[in-house]
Amino acid sequence: MQRQYSLPNCKLVLEGIEDIPAEGALDPRPPINVLVNAECHIQGHEQPLSGGRTFFEGLVNAVNHYAQSFFSSVSAPESRRGKASPVTIERLDQNRHRIVIHPEAMSSEEAAAARTGPLEMDLTTVQLFDLVEAVDQFFADSRTLPDLSCQLQPVSRKHAKAERPLQERALPAAVGISGLAAAAVAVFLLPIPNLERPRDPAAQSRNGNNPNETSAAQAGQTGQPDSEELAAMIASAREIVDPNQLNALRQSLYDTIDQAWSEEPEFSEPLSYKVSVGEDGAVLGYDGMDLVSDESVNQTPLLDLVYIPPEGGVAPRETIALFKVVFRPSGVLEVSPWRGFRSPPSDGPTIDDPAQIEELTGSVYDQINNAWDEEPSFEQDLVFRVGVTSEGKIAEYEAVNQPARDYGQEIPLPSLVERSPSSSTAAETATTEASTVPPVPLAQFKVVFTSRGVLQVNPWDGYPDS
Repeated sequence: MQRQYSLPNCKLVLEGIEDIPAEGALDPRPPINVLVNAECHIQGHEQPLSGGRTFFEGLVNAVNHYAQSFFSSVSAPESRRGKASPVTIERLDQNRHRIVIHPEAMSSEEAAAARTGPLEMDLTTVQLFDLVEAVDQFFADSRTLPDLSCQLQPVSRKHAKAERPLQERALPAAVGISGLAAAAVAVFLLPIPNLERPRDPAAQSRNGNNPNETSAAQAGQTGQPDSEELAAMIASAREIVDPNQLNALRQSLYDTIDQAWSEEPEFSEPLSYKVSVGEDGAVLGYDGMDLVSDESVNQTPLLDLVYIPPEGGVAPRETIALFKVVFRPSGVLEVSPWRGFRSPPSDGPTIDDPAQIEELTGSVYDQINNAWDEEPSFEQDLVFRVGVTSEGKIAEYEAVNQPARDYGQEIPLPSLVERSPSSSTAAETATTEASTVPPVPLAQFKVVFTSRGVLQVNPWDGYPDS
């Protein structure tokens, strides 16, 4: 049996067997009690990390401890970790991290190839976040290795190292106390003001309005919802897991953010957020996945997109969907389900007529080729999946490989998309029936922008038999 936990930049694959098969009716998803092999695939690395139970336990423990230290900026002392772990993670710089697999955790093939030295693999911060999320998905799966649990303990702040000497940290306090004393002396020397009772106290309220009440009412309708109220709402709401409904809400959220994100990016690192969305497509709140994302949220349109009721607070929701939203410095936007898809979403009705597909192939090629007038700066081909209506209008597109996500601003697809009314209300369609998909038939094409400046357009599943 095999279990996969997939994210855009990381995939965990576990193979194992059930220790004691249950008697009676067949279990549609039997538990895995004995791990045979584990693989960790990282985007951009051809060879995965693999091994048995020792490797996998060491990997998840190392990821959990490193993530705890990374997010809290407090490193756990060696005495808390016990004996040396077969898998360790080291921080190289602000955006690079290194996984080290020691020989005792390697498979026999890897150990023979590495001989006596450890295996190493470098990750970016975004790849590390996806690895952490994949490990979280594994721990949330009670049907896979239920005896393996997350072993984390709180780390005291006393282990944090002081960034500046005591003299430098005490200097601002000393200056503040001196300033306060000087201000007190100056105030003491000022003459006592003469106070007069107002002649007509009722004049301030003749118009029937209370300025304090007006400002308080206005303050309740702006800003990000309270984090505690938002967390309570997410914990009490039912999470949407239907693949078709998730896919419709994902497309709706992508369109909403993409249309509102008009400013040129000024940040140098990807900004990642956990975004909660209602079943009607409304953005309910967000949570930055790191300190840089929290501090740079004003460079994204999320602040303007959060829905806040007139009375303030958080709009109550019975069902919500959670998504991971990444704003890249190159101007590329990525939106994916927070826990991934349980199963592939339905494609909806398709166009299968051979003559019509052949005609649409030429139409799509002409539209894109005429609009693509920039010299390519990328060195690898950009691959996209493009959906086209029977009228030849480009209704949707999706980046297939990582170079397509990184250089999406150099191709004309965003300006060529013309969404039909039925596909533009995907979120509303999804709330009516969980399994409903946009009713407009689409022909799917594989569009490749080569580094040589040549455009390739072919049917996604090949040309149908006539």
